[in-house]
Amino acid sequence: MKKIFAIAAFAAALLASASCNKEQNNSIATTTKTLSLGFEQRLSDEAALPESKTYVRNFNDGTIWWSTNGVDKILYAFDASGNKYNFVSAATATEATREFSCDTWPVDAEMSFAVWSGKLATGSAADATNVSGNIISGLNLPSTQTINNANSFAGNANIAVMKAGDTALRNAFGYIRYTLPAVDGYAGVKTVSVSADENLAGDVQIDYSGSAPAASIVSGGVKSVSANTRFKDGYQAGTYFLIVPPGTYHNVKITITPFAEGADVTDQNAATGTPFTLTAKADVVVERSKYTDAGSLPNVDPNAGSGGDDDDDIEWGNEEGAFDYNLAKGTTRTAKFIASELAEYGVSNPGSRELALGKSATTDDITYYGKLFFYGNRLTTDSKPGPLTWDETYPNVIPTSSAFSWKINRPGKLQYFLCVGDAKTIERGVTYYLAIFKTQAGEDSAEIIATYTPEAAELTLDRDYSLIADHHLEFEVTKEMLLGIDEPATLYFWGAHKLGTMNVQLHHFPIKWTPTANLPE
Repeated sequence: MKKIFAIAAFAAALLASASCNKEQNNSIATTTKTLSLGFEQRLSDEAALPESKTYVRNFNDGTIWWSTNGVDKILYAFDASGNKYNFVSAATATEATREFSCDTWPVDAEMSFAVWSGKLATGSAADATNVSGNIISGLNLPSTQTINNANSFAGNANIAVMKAGDTALRNAFGYIRYTLPAVDGYAGVKTVSVSADENLAGDVQIDYSGSAPAASIVSGGVKSVSANTRFKDGYQAGTYFLIVPPGTYHNVKITITPFAEGADVTDQNAATGTPFTLTAKADVVVERSKYTDAGSLPNVDPNAGSGGDDDDDIEWGNEEGAFDYNLAKGTTRTAKFIASELAEYGVSNPGSRELALGKSATTDDITYYGKLFFYGNRLTTDSKPGPLTWDETYPNVIPTSSAFSWKINRPGKLQYFLCVGDAKTIERGVTYYLAIFKTQAGEDSAEIIATYTPEAAELTLDRDYSLIADHHLEFEVTKEMLLGIDEPATLYFWGAHKLGTMNVQLHHFPIKWTPTANLPE
């Protein structure tokens, strides 16, 4: 994700304050100091998606702004003796960076820590942050997180801290990201809850004696967190984030509360249906200042009923040119490199014929985007981490290089062979991405719906992809992701390494696609 506005070096900026709550000794000289601050970037293993601390101003172009909420107008700073001062802002509008001031900061004081706690200085739930040595306490991570901004997270939950020497406020927690697809233009889900064997919210303590803040739940722990879908003229579909402490979580479950069938989701009191629960297939790891992606969530229990698409009344399309055109449910189609079609793009001869950056080639209903090399039975990406270029409207989501795409009318499963160029590529780590572009109710949207980082043993250097079943990856595109599409959706697939900046070689053999829904009658 893009770097977030770390404006003033902490060593210089943290000699500032206005409206301090520390009682002053009249014999101590004071001054007015000002902080101009932004926040640490929020990282992921994806190339650079743009989210951080308070809310996401624009999910596509990466601008992250302070909000106009009261909790975004106050910071708490501590001197070397642990005395606490309020730094406040007079901001009246949202902004990318913000100034905070205190007019009674002791001239000779040394700053130790500053904290954004998500709480005001007064009131029934006033801030209680305190510092002892390198331990910051008196903080709380709420178990119910109300999301008030599109494609974002709760504005009072993402505690951030900094100490002398830091250049930005640093996130204390990590994130579980999920997407709520649009159903008739609105979200089909009211509330999403995540539970685990470990505590996910409660009273927080942060140990900042090391190179990064280490947060833990120390009391009042609860083993579930929930987020309510944003309401603004209706419940809004989009990408959301639950804030949780870093850690490894076991027996993770996601409980989804959908709206009742026929409910008016433009009414904030819309009736809800029966909740249903999905269970994670493995432990879930959340890292500080990174998100773990739960993917696209359904508004219909996928385990309900007995027959799936055979028993429902969804009338899927069957437009020619889509890769699943006239393909019966359960029937697999394997892509081919057709020489006569590739000849039109100058890549018909096997043996390292390059498809240049900025060019694309379509064969057997799959479109490939340069920079790629064709070797007869495979195409190869030779690039730095991630695609070299992105779509202007959907940067970091829809690639225009080092990738390939195909259209689908119906849900289905993708099978892909995990083959790389050399042992160094395996060492650098590879992550694969599947994104979707679709039109629902006349509105376009794009999102990354699945990522996978294989273990080293899952990757192979063997070029005989037909014989090695252990090295196949499978992604599923569910019916919930496609409900209400106006035309075939487009899938985009690519791989990128995580470590270092050197080029890597990923071999892309023909994909296999299997529809999981029936053809229309």
